Amino acid sequence: MIDFVAGMAVEKGAEPPTDALVVRAVPGGRYAVFPCTMETIGETWAAIYGEWEPPEGLTFDATRPDLEVFAPEGSEGPAPVRILVPMKQV
Repeated sequence: MIDFVAGMAVEKGAEPPTDALVVRAVPGGRYAVFPCTMETIGETWAAIYGEWEPPEGLTFDATRPDLEVFAPEGSEGPAPVRILVPMKQV
């Protein structure tokens, strides 16, 4: 199952302005970070779960969600998207 949630950072304890919004905490921990562009995001996801192998001693942590972090509008740089994949010790 895929649960796609769009969000933004808020201060701890912030209340949503309407009942249509919710506050969710992003679990801390170790994440592998994969920079990419919007044009390469699909192939980056395919490489992560089809070809890439975690470093020795680490494995994917399926108890935490993967994240896509997008650079703020108007920011410059070659990688406006970062894919974060949760990892855990074996």
